[in-house]
Amino acid sequence: MKTILIVLAFLATAISASAQATLITIDHNKLPTAAVSNTYPQPVQIVTTAVESKMASYKVKPKKIKGYTVYQGVIVPEISAQPLDLYFKVEQPSKRDKNSGTVTLLISGGNEVFYNERDQADMFTAGQSFLNNLTSDVTSSKLAFDLQRQNKEVQSTNKKLDGYKKELSKLQRQKKDIESKIARTEKSIADTEASLKSAEQSRDELKSQVE
Repeated sequence: MKTILIVLAFLATAISASAQATLITIDHNKLPTAAVSNTYPQPVQIVTTAVESKMASYKVKPKKIKGYTVYQGVIVPEISAQPLDLYFKVEQPSKRDKNSGTVTLLISGGNEVFYNERDQADMFTAGQSFLNNLTSDVTSSKLAFDLQRQNKEVQSTNKKLDGYKKELSKLQRQKKDIESKIARTEKSIADTEASLKSAEQSRDELKSQVE
């Protein structure tokens, strides 16, 4: 347990050192839309799992809308006391950077009417804190992913080991059978050689009598 906590602390420090949320403007529905963005030094799969795990606690089933995972009518006290529609998108920062995941967060009051950082400054500041705090969830997601991968490796190696043990047992049985067959064959050879020698002696005796 202590080791896990140390690993979590190390990963959290490493991730938080490079992950700081910023306010950006994107083109959404052909309109400039305010958003909060943060990039984490983990692959998209791990960051996506972190977002899903974080939002699962709010008991709102997400929907897929235009490339975003949307939580409609969700109350996230860290951002606002009122219900919001939160739009999340996780993607690679670039085609080459497969080891990072960028989260883009849009905040809506409903019906795809999006807030902006000018009129809802406190909400967007809270949104930045929310994505900054997501660092711990990314860390947990990374650890869970590594643990799952290690479990699969252990299971795979155990399966391989069992296979080798079964093969060894089979070979040992075959060896025992072969050794038994060798012993029987050696006895047969010895018995046959004795019979041959006896037959040759009898033949020679008969031959001498004929001569």
